[in-house]
Amino acid sequence: MKAKRMGRPPLAKKERKAAHLSVRLTEAEHRAAERAAKATGQGLSEWARAIVLAASSVASVDEAR
Repeated sequence: MKAKRMGRPPLAKKERKAAHLSVRLTEAEHRAAERAAKATGQGLSEWARAIVLAASSVASVDEAR
């Protein structure tokens, strides 16, 4: 019998996040972003991802006009 593998099970290909976005912030900007994320009950990465995706969908709607 095979030993059970440790760690998180693999995600489906469509759910994997393969690209990274790096943003440099001042300490004050970073603290402000952390406070905003905390206010929504999200982690900083999750919050930032949601903001970026929302802004990009608005931009694509504006481009279609």
